Amino acid sequence: MAGCVVGGLVGWACREGGLDAQGRVLLGYPGELFVRALKAPLSPLIFASMINCCNVQTHASSASAPKYAVGCYALTTVLASATGVVTFALIRPGSNGGGSRLAFDDEDSLSVEGDMGESFLRLGREIVPSNMLKALVEMQLLSIITSGIAVGIAIRHTARAHPEATAPMLQIAQGTFESLLVLISWLVLFAPIGVSSMVAACVAATPELAAVATGLAQLLLATLLGCYPP
Repeated sequence: MAGCVVGGLVGWACREGGLDAQGRVLLGYPGELFVRALKAPLSPLIFASMINCCNVQTHASSASAPKYAVGCYALTTVLASATGVVTFALIRPGSNGGGSRLAFDDEDSLSVEGDMGESFLRLGREIVPSNMLKALVEMQLLSIITSGIAVGIAIRHTARAHPEATAPMLQIAQGTFESLLVLISWLVLFAPIGVSSMVAACVAATPELAAVATGLAQLLLATLLGCYPP
């Protein structure tokens, strides 16, 4: 929050001072580097954590843990995706129409239904990736999660017959997860600087702050409804 406030004030001051395009690029450069650094370890971290989750061996009752984990993941993913698609289709955060699209005439209903249908089709394609490595490189989070769970379950079944063959893979996954978690904890320390830089650059480059405030309010409303549906 402090980064947002400071960034907003700095961006407003730069905007009033007539900062040129090159200056705005330099103003947002630390934020760009922060986002790039934060995104870099996420794909292998998530993939490794899914493998570890499916191969928990802490006690005897954990044999059914992967089943519950997969079932819980599938259920929560479907519910979250459905809530997000419906909320976005109704509120349209960031749209330039001056408000939410809540009209229910025939033309608008057909348009919303088409958008929602395409969104669900896209969701299915992300759940079943065509290339695991491509999903990791392009940071397709849903594809990474499903791929990690599938690989983790395959390793668990293989370990029953060949435990010596899967032990190195599990050690690599655990080591990767722990190391990247430490790296991310270091990067988070720079969050105030990165957030402040991104907000400042956005405010400085925006000619109409009222439009940005309206879009942010719509996005916040959609986020709150998605997290705490009525």
